[in-house]
Amino acid sequence: MPHDTTGPARGWLALLCASRLLQSMIVTAYSGVLPFAMVDWHMTAAQAGSIQSAWHVGYMSSLFAVGLLADR
Repeated sequence: MPHDTTGPARGWLALLCASRLLQSMIVTAYSGVLPFAMVDWHMTAAQAGSIQSAWHVGYMSSLFAVGLLADR
């Protein structure tokens, strides 16, 4: 039986959800290693907070884009 190429690919939503889950694990890992990273990388609290804030801005922006894609 030939593959139907007119409809959406199967499993794209599951892959999208899995990628969001794995991507969100980054913030958990960063919080866990933060005390060690601050010592090893000679970071101040402000620098460590800037990294976390930049990650959150990027994450929130990506949620908007993924929301638009999921509505299609």
